[in-house]
Amino acid sequence: MTEESAKRPVRVLHVVGQLNRGGMETTLVAALHREDRSRLASDFVVQTPEPGDYDEEVRRLGARMYVCPRANPGRPGQFARAFLRVLREEGPFDIVHSHVGHASGFVLRLAWLAGVPVRLAHAHSDASRIPVGGLRRAYVGLMRRWIRRYATGGLAVSRAAAGWLFGADWEERSRFRVFALCGIDLRPFAESAGPAKIRAELGIEPGAYVIGHVGRFVPLKNQEFLVRVFAEVHRQAPEARLVLVGQGPTREAVEALVERLGLTGQVIFTGVRGDVPRLLQGMDVLALPSWYEGLGRVSPEAQAAGLPVVVSEGVPVEGDAIPALVRRLSLAAPVEEWAAALLAGRGQPRPLTRQEALAAMEASSFNLDRCLPELEAYYETAVREEALKHG
Repeated sequence: MTEESAKRPVRVLHVVGQLNRGGMETTLVAALHREDRSRLASDFVVQTPEPGDYDEEVRRLGARMYVCPRANPGRPGQFARAFLRVLREEGPFDIVHSHVGHASGFVLRLAWLAGVPVRLAHAHSDASRIPVGGLRRAYVGLMRRWIRRYATGGLAVSRAAAGWLFGADWEERSRFRVFALCGIDLRPFAESAGPAKIRAELGIEPGAYVIGHVGRFVPLKNQEFLVRVFAEVHRQAPEARLVLVGQGPTREAVEALVERLGLTGQVIFTGVRGDVPRLLQGMDVLALPSWYEGLGRVSPEAQAAGLPVVVSEGVPVEGDAIPALVRRLSLAAPVEEWAAALLAGRGQPRPLTRQEALAAMEASSFNLDRCLPELEAYYETAVREEALKHG
């Protein structure tokens, strides 16, 4: 690190698809709120001109945003030209931190060509259960080779996610490690929102038993299965309600299923919400029946709110911040078994009070105030080590 570079902040360029309310994006924006830009300055590349949920907030916090059209495997040139222009005209950047799955191989190769010293790939998902073949398989193989060649470091939210992005032998390569970067801002969880008030806002009766789910409406989140489980729950507990928080391409299909099963009025669709920590206080249990997840950030969020959580085996165990609150089930289990698990806490005291759960989360690695200093130290060490390597 030169004397001149030591006087300026470490500049990090995060590459994401779009700044919407996903787990990774929420953490990056929460980190931005705490960032001392005289020491560490984060900016963002997004891959679509469509506005994201966090765009205005990110700009208000002083970060820059650059649009580089998504790099399709067959037409990478447009992204390459735009991205290289950002690196050369808006830099110098000390770190490119890529969050775009296997496409990170292409991103980091371009960053290497532009002379960016620290190049990080971050695995936020585990899609290993999805079979790939043909051109897609060749593409994944090439991108994984490029990640191994051009990444100076690799981070993953879980062991499963690391294997998916870096390869089954990732542990043999010291550059790759599990580091969730899914720290939760716990301050909103300390505020009591009043469950009755939240339920009233959602049109739910005070005595209802409320099952919640938070996630984008896409096939991997498996909301249709959850609705079928809820049909059995409602048969046993007519006062039960299901709250689905999120938006996405499969929402219409889920709404149609709700209507076919005669559950209209018993299932509440909230759309995208910016107050998830508050909404969680109005629920009795959270369900996460995903086919797979990189981590499943909403699970530790629910645990921070003191909620019992019922998750599929596709959700990594790294998200079990408070094991006493988590129950795991196979998606091969019958809906009756899922319904029984979701109803297990009905009329029973929770294993931990909200205050006890929050205290446990504050002491865990999910606490944003604990994981951010670790990430900043990782950045600074990586920049220093690369500077030493190159004289």
